[in-house]
Amino acid sequence: MSLYYIIYLSLIFVSLVLALITLRKGDKKSIYLVLVLSITLFTESYATILIHNRQQFVWLYHLFCPIDYTLFCLYYLNTCSQYALRLFTKCSIPVFILFCWYASHNNYTTADHYHRYSIPSINIVFESFLLFILYTHLLFCLNVDLDNPAYKHLDFWLSIGILINYGGNFVFLGLYPYLFKLNTDKTLNLFGLISRPLNIVLYSCIIAGLICLIRSKNSFTS
Repeated sequence: MSLYYIIYLSLIFVSLVLALITLRKGDKKSIYLVLVLSITLFTESYATILIHNRQQFVWLYHLFCPIDYTLFCLYYLNTCSQYALRLFTKCSIPVFILFCWYASHNNYTTADHYHRYSIPSINIVFESFLLFILYTHLLFCLNVDLDNPAYKHLDFWLSIGILINYGGNFVFLGLYPYLFKLNTDKTLNLFGLISRPLNIVLYSCIIAGLICLIRSKNSFTS
């Protein structure tokens, strides 16, 4: 296992432990972080094993993508009070699940090499676009003042991590299918160079946010 995967999986594990602590202390919405981090840790660990054994692993991400989106939406719904955005988010979940099923079904019923053996880039692009909108709203709706600065909020760090990670994925994966067809090996290498630091940033932000939540005196009232 490479140094990156050791660091990456360790960050996810630490995030999960901290989320379990906040959940046990009474932060109810942390259940969605516990779920998404547990599923992420399982998915990435299993993918690492399959990669090590030189087996196909992309099917994992076809399953993971709609679950990931649903859980981040449920977390957002526990922070948002605006009716229109809540309705949009609730409606987007079944629509996105159906979209992922349709896109993934097409991938695995085509003989085209790109579609059968590549990551579900269109699914991730759609997810990234939607989460970018939702968590931009969350970021700018934080209840902050001089005595309660934004950087002391879990939602600040979570939003920053999601905007950087999913924003970066949206830009690159929008071009991924075209680059893949031009040069498969170089595109896969480029994907690793871009996605790896984005992943590190996301889980580092989640850890920072959870630490802020644990240290806060007024955190566990919800």
